[in-house]
Amino acid sequence: VEAIVEKSLVRQENQEIQEIENEEERARAKKAESTYARRRKRVDHSSMPLVQILHKLAPFADPMLCATCLRKSLEAQGKSCPNAFKLLYEDMSPEETVELLQQAAVKVLETLRSVSRSEDLGGGSMPALSAADAEEQGGDAQADADEDDDDDEEEAQ
Repeated sequence: VEAIVEKSLVRQENQEIQEIENEEERARAKKAESTYARRRKRVDHSSMPLVQILHKLAPFADPMLCATCLRKSLEAQGKSCPNAFKLLYEDMSPEETVELLQQAAVKVLETLRSVSRSEDLGGGSMPALSAADAEEQGGDAQADADEDDDDDEEEAQ
């Protein structure tokens, strides 16, 4: 009986030692994960790029169009702009930034209006499509679709 009690005490001690070791391993693993997480930390930018702000003001405009209009607005003020995508809000005073964004937004809208038709929302300067033009474009699309079908049939044979 005493041998069995001693064996159970030894097993209990072994289990306690094993639990302590497991806890230490878990603590080491957590510490390693947090160190890895700290290394992979992203850089926090304190300011938004002006292109992104302009794109939020005119979400229907392409980011490249926003950048081009920002660059043209800066050049109109007599400043050089090698890369409009890298302009940050902190690069200028708030008054200059607001003025620049207003000018660029007007340029974006003018550009978009210049490539839209008069019946479009906002009414552009391009001539309206006549019924014959619309029919012709629709007919061209139908002819193209028929040609594609013919090509598919030839490939199948």
